[in-house]
Amino acid sequence: CYSRAPSGAGKTSFASAADAADYILREANVSTVSWDEAGPYLRFSVTFEATSEKEEERVMRDLAVRLQKLDLRFGAAS
Repeated sequence: CYSRAPSGAGKTSFASAADAADYILREANVSTVSWDEAGPYLRFSVTFEATSEKEEERVMRDLAVRLQKLDLRFGAAS
């Protein structure tokens, strides 16, 4: 999935999608692929092994919680 890159997180502002990708990796241990040439955008893809639907749901909830904790801002940088 491609998403518009966030403009910042909390009091931190991002100058590019690459800056946002670095921050997300460092702070949430979530890897994304930046695509500044087109936007800026980030590509999110999820790859994991789960033994059950319950385990899949747990992994996706964990990912959502880690990203929500970043307090990402979208829109114009301030």
